[in-house]
Amino acid sequence: MLDERMMRYVKLSKRHNPIYPCPLYNTQEDLTILSHSTTIFQKFETAFKSFFYDNSPPPPSSSSSSNLPLINFSELQEIFNNLSIIQRAEIHTILKNTFDQVVFGMKSNLSNISDILDESFLTYVVTQWMKLCEQINKVQKKFSVMESSFLAMGKASIWDIGTFSFRKQITSNMEFNKRLLGGFIMNVKKMREGNQINETSFKNSIQMFKVLKLYSILEKVILYESAKFYEQQSKILFLNGNVHEYLYYVKQRMKFEGEKMAPYFQIKTKDSLLKLVKSELIDKNADLIWKMFEQSFVTENVMLTDNKFRAQSLKSLYYFLVNMDSIELLQILIGSYYEQKGNLAFIKNSHDWYGLVNSLVQLKGEINTIVEGDYEDENSILKIKETWHRRIGKFVSENVTIIEFIANVINEFMRSPENSPEVWQKFEQNLTNFLSCMEDKTIFRVLYTSDLVKRLLFNETSGLEYEKYLGNIISTWMEEGFLKKLDVMLEDIATSKKINNSFRNSHCELDIYVNILTLNNWPNYLTNFVSSVNLSPTMLSIKNAFNNIIAKENNNKLKILKWHHGLDRCIVEATYPKGTIQVDLSLHSTLILLLFNDLKTVSKLSYKEIKNSINLDSVDLDSCLLSLVFGTVCFLKKEPSFHIITNTDKFYINERLLLNDLKSNGTPITIHDLEVNKKFKEVQGVRITRQIAEYRAIQLESLIMKIIKPEKKIHINELIDRILSHPRFDWATTKDILNQINKLKVNMYLKIDEKYLIYLP
Repeated sequence: MLDERMMRYVKLSKRHNPIYPCPLYNTQEDLTILSHSTTIFQKFETAFKSFFYDNSPPPPSSSSSSNLPLINFSELQEIFNNLSIIQRAEIHTILKNTFDQVVFGMKSNLSNISDILDESFLTYVVTQWMKLCEQINKVQKKFSVMESSFLAMGKASIWDIGTFSFRKQITSNMEFNKRLLGGFIMNVKKMREGNQINETSFKNSIQMFKVLKLYSILEKVILYESAKFYEQQSKILFLNGNVHEYLYYVKQRMKFEGEKMAPYFQIKTKDSLLKLVKSELIDKNADLIWKMFEQSFVTENVMLTDNKFRAQSLKSLYYFLVNMDSIELLQILIGSYYEQKGNLAFIKNSHDWYGLVNSLVQLKGEINTIVEGDYEDENSILKIKETWHRRIGKFVSENVTIIEFIANVINEFMRSPENSPEVWQKFEQNLTNFLSCMEDKTIFRVLYTSDLVKRLLFNETSGLEYEKYLGNIISTWMEEGFLKKLDVMLEDIATSKKINNSFRNSHCELDIYVNILTLNNWPNYLTNFVSSVNLSPTMLSIKNAFNNIIAKENNNKLKILKWHHGLDRCIVEATYPKGTIQVDLSLHSTLILLLFNDLKTVSKLSYKEIKNSINLDSVDLDSCLLSLVFGTVCFLKKEPSFHIITNTDKFYINERLLLNDLKSNGTPITIHDLEVNKKFKEVQGVRITRQIAEYRAIQLESLIMKIIKPEKKIHINELIDRILSHPRFDWATTKDILNQINKLKVNMYLKIDEKYLIYLP
């Protein structure tokens, strides 16, 4: 219990200003009270020091008495509760001075151990720091009421008093600080070299820097020294010249820094450290690493070595490109290998499509053999396999020679009427295997559709039911809605056959067969309306008769029949003095030759006379005249004889045509327009390019609608980004997408509101 004199002093103090108390000690009794106050301060000082000197009070100071009685902590708590604010502030100052004395003692001891290594110096300081933290916690626990009072007064907490004193005298000392950081870096270097360190002390040292608010300095030093370390390591490793060993080292270091080193630090430091290691080991050496890979894959042809070395090379290359965010370059380096083996497979199997497809399937599956049993990095293996398959798919998709060969095989197979179920089964399996090797089926679709159209229109198919069966097989790889269109096409052919049979029974002037096609289900080049030409009187009469039959059909009253004479073919019998031949010509070429029937042998027709007679546009007319003058069979001659058609040219019959050289074996000789050396291939390439563009436009439109329809509204830039990132649309450009958006806008499928696209149901 407090004695009466002490209580009186407390009450006396409270009568004065609580912030700046100025009690007057005029009486002897007041002086006695002041003396007791000093005694209380000494008791607090002694109690504080008892925490730092092995629980025994230190030698008394000049202001203290040697025979002070000791009191327990509960009594000191009760005394503190009854002190004035100014007295409590004095207690705060006493506690601060006590911490300063203790830390000063630590500082003196540190000054006397300058001969030890920085690493040992750090360990010693951390030990002293941990001891100080333990002592601070004890003070806080014993004087919990004091702690809250200090905070209410706006004073530093007991914890802050102790840590501030340590920071001020120890870690802010430039010499000490340099040794502390040096010791920390020595520990980091030891860890990176695989040596053991005191992990507990290492963690505590980081925690010490954090608490003392010096972590930012530590972070800068770590990153600076790490950059120096890895810069030196990269120079040493590059002297070896083995890119695979170097990248294996990089991978191990990234793993070490991420799993062993980085967890000690804050997230920001961890991220900065990993970026720094990547920058020093990969980014700054990217050009040199890439050149080494180019030499390995292109010059040394590493892909022709054993599987183990190939797997190592692929994994190293993949790891490097992933870190450079350039994974697409993987396909470039392995592309030459595909081209070499793929082209070799085609040369070896140029007449055996089963052997060719088998070689392509083996090439596709070769990656499984290369990385077989390698589970070190399963995710990387899966990505390499995916890239491998995509690259071979791209190679096959872009190899027009191989696709044309396969398309021709399919076409010949579908024209053959003698295919047994066993042959069909083998054919189906091989075709499925081939299509699975392709990534982009656009060229295949164009060629297959073109051949399908020819088989159907010229009655060269083995049967409509077989075409339907084949369509079901390949439907997965065709464009959306393929089967529906195929059904309409087959129905058109069946309907055309019935109508033509009926027409033949009533008209026999000429043997004619007309295919009646439904718009939007056949390729555009078939159904696009073309202006008619001037037919011969007999042809015109038959055409009108056919129109009348179509008009009388009950189910055709709402349909409009348009003729596409650009696709018409004619079997023409040409009679010469030395014999007669049959030729399969286009209608346009036939109309040109018919103009020469009524002319005398030496008579000539000018370019303008021919053009005006059949009313054919200049492009198609030039094509026909080129094939008739310079084609396989030179029916006509021209003046002048240059291989260029001009509007001043004159044409006449080639009377010297050598019929003996035309061995037709009783079948008509087929003459295609533009069948002149390279020109036919050039035009065929143009047609394929145009059809590919049409297919891609349809695919792009479909994808846009699939994205916008469920979302109703989407930003244009977001739509473009999603399409460009789609793996099946790597051919698309921003311009392609914007053009298709404008077409959809014109057709009222969507509207544009500022930068947003809005779906219109």
